[in-house]
Amino acid sequence: WDNLSRARTMAFCVLTYGQLFLSFGFRSQRHTMPEVGALANPHLLGAIAVSVLLQLSVVMLPFAQPIFDTARHLHAEWWLLAGLSLAPVTVVELAKIGRSALRRSRAGQASRSPMPRAP
Repeated sequence: WDNLSRARTMAFCVLTYGQLFLSFGFRSQRHTMPEVGALANPHLLGAIAVSVLLQLSVVMLPFAQPIFDTARHLHAEWWLLAGLSLAPVTVVELAKIGRSALRRSRAGQASRSPMPRAP
C-alpha cells in the first residue's frame, strides 16, 4: 500500500511541476527560454514560486498528507521527479531549436537558388 501511495504522489508531483516548467517554455513560440530570459516576467515567477510552495506543503507537511492522500518522497525520488518534470519543457525547447534550424536552412537555400529571368 505504501508503494501505491508513493506512486500516486509521484505522478501528482510530476504532473504539477511539469506544467509549471512548461509555463516557462510557452512564453514564446519561437524563442527559447534563455533567449526570452528567466526573469523576464516577475509575475509568472511569483505565481510559480507560490505554486511550488503549495505543492511542497501538500507533500511534505504531515497534517496535509492524510487530507490529500499523499506520501513523503525519499531523497532519491526527488531527482527522478525533477527529471520527469523537466521532460515536457525539454521537448518543447528542442522543437523550437529544430524549427529555427529548419527556417535558417530554408532561408539559406532560397538565397542560393538562382532567380528566374523574365522573358
